[in-house]
Amino acid sequence: MTIAKADGAPVNAASMLAVLGLGAKGGEEVVLASDAEGADDALDRLAKLVSEGLEELPETV
Repeated sequence: MTIAKADGAPVNAASMLAVLGLGAKGGEEVVLASDAEGADDALDRLAKLVSEGLEELPETV
């Protein structure tokens, strides 16, 4: 699975350092992508988390 800023190169979404290195700020568009089997459900769930604001997540997800 990868994540990228709308105008940037994708990075491995499993790497916290790579994700932080994107420098994406609140309100910026990001693109999540995966071609793995069964990825559609995971992408939908991640998109929902990102759109709702990650700061508001409970401590356990």
